[in-house]
Amino acid sequence: MNDQNLVGVGGVPIPDFKANLEKIVTTIKQKTGAGVIVLSTFPPNPQWHYSSHQMEKYAEATRQAAADTHSAYADVFSVFEKPWRGKTRKASWATTSTTPPISATGCI
Repeated sequence: MNDQNLVGVGGVPIPDFKANLEKIVTTIKQKTGAGVIVLSTFPPNPQWHYSSHQMEKYAEATRQAAADTHSAYADVFSVFEKPWRGKTRKASWATTSTTPPISATGCI
């Protein structure tokens, strides 16, 4: 999740993020023979001042990295976004938190 921060405060440009992820997955597969599940993550608090607000692009880069490395992909980003379509998150997120409020109904 922190890779999507602004560059200069821990952020990684999307092309570098994808290349790094592919290298990690490839290394795991080569050294262990294990299958890998790559997952996107939920978006950060919309008021997080270090956010690049490009999590959708990072999720897509994650999906592409999974496809390019012949790995499984879990689309956490889209699942998390679905209940929020047309709604504001501002009222439901603590302004000091980067982690979303999770409830059983919010993840379905």
